[in-house]
Amino acid sequence: MRKKPRKTRRTVLYIAIFMIIAYTVTNCLFGILNAHYQTLFYFDSTQTTEWFEFWKWVVITGAAITCVKTGKGNTNSDDDESEVAG
Repeated sequence: MRKKPRKTRRTVLYIAIFMIIAYTVTNCLFGILNAHYQTLFYFDSTQTTEWFEFWKWVVITGAAITCVKTGKGNTNSDDDESEVAG
């Protein structure tokens, strides 16, 4: 059975989800460490806002490209955006 190639958009979505979860867990761990050990290391609220905004726009841009391509009738599949399986 032939293995399906990974789709670029889906991979980027998974990366975005992972990065948001990793940032949130790290921020929570730093909060716990600051409460117990007074390490004074934390993520600034502006940094947090910009991190979430970046990944939001990565996902929105990918979705917009898909919608436009599907609307034009060029494609409704991911064949032209698949990574080359090695």
